[in-house]
Amino acid sequence: MSPILALLLAGTILAAPPTLATGLDALIALLS
Repeated sequence: MSPILALLLAGTILAAPPTLATGLDALIALLS
């Protein structure tokens, strides 16, 4: 995964509600 993409995803997770963050975390696991 590119560093820029990782930073954008991290920022999105930090700004998101816990439920959405969990969903994004699962998505990242699938993409990585």
